[in-house]
Amino acid sequence: MTPPESSLGPGDRDDRAGALPALAWVRRAGAQDELIAEVERQVRRRRRRRLATVAGCTVLALAAGGFWFPNREGAAPAVASSTAAVLRPEWRRLADGSAVELKPGAEIDFDDQGPVRRVALHRGEAHFEVRKSDRPFIVEAGGVKVRAVGTAFAVQLGAAEVEIVVTEGRVQVARAETASPGPDGTPPSVPDLAAGHRAVLGRREGPAHVDELTPAQLASRLAWRVPSLEFSRTPLDEVVALMNRYGADRSGVRFVIGDPALHRVSLSGFLRADNSDGLVRLLESQFGVRADRSGGTITLGRAR
Repeated sequence: MTPPESSLGPGDRDDRAGALPALAWVRRAGAQDELIAEVERQVRRRRRRRLATVAGCTVLALAAGGFWFPNREGAAPAVASSTAAVLRPEWRRLADGSAVELKPGAEIDFDDQGPVRRVALHRGEAHFEVRKSDRPFIVEAGGVKVRAVGTAFAVQLGAAEVEIVVTEGRVQVARAETASPGPDGTPPSVPDLAAGHRAVLGRREGPAHVDELTPAQLASRLAWRVPSLEFSRTPLDEVVALMNRYGADRSGVRFVIGDPALHRVSLSGFLRADNSDGLVRLLESQFGVRADRSGGTITLGRAR
């Protein structure tokens, strides 16, 4: 059936006039079935492309850490029990008392023998919190040495570069092969890299590129260290306990449930443990919760 004129634009009417003889040819040739099959194939392709686009948007929402499925009171539960999972980097205590966080895929070896504590970073990225000692702490990655005594820093070994980000104290950075080592095994006269600064060195040659990071850039660069929380119909009191345990040190905020009725609220979704503002926005917009702030404490209650 020909569509009504109102559904067509000026250019469409010209196209339709030229298309009618072609359709008549299809009927004369008995090719209706082939035409219908081709149209169906085109529709399926377009539907798959739309679904792929929607899936891509969903992935972006998940990466932003704010994708939620609110569970209304009285709704039929999708699962028999609640679950919660903490997604975080691997944490290790080294033999000398230092701590290391390993981004997924990172590999290290630690040698605590002799006058120098040595770490070999074979792949990936790691953040070190070095315990103070008379013995230097040296991380070797891609022909680059990073020396510290008692400080905190991250080292990333890339395909072409080594990146060092200092989060506390100061470190020394140098190429392992370009200078005569001192008594402690590190090249002498290496400029210090202070907290909040980053150095990037090519694995083969070239000078170090040093820049200072803003607090926001530093937080973004090391966001992989912040635990992410995954909830599936998890009661609010359990959500609050996990946020307080894994996020309070970073966000400076602790949650308190001030109304027992809120224990009936449950959540499903993903959230960074330090995203206290995101949790508050969700509760206020979807569950009628009031958040009262006092210093570093947020008390949750029913909105009046």
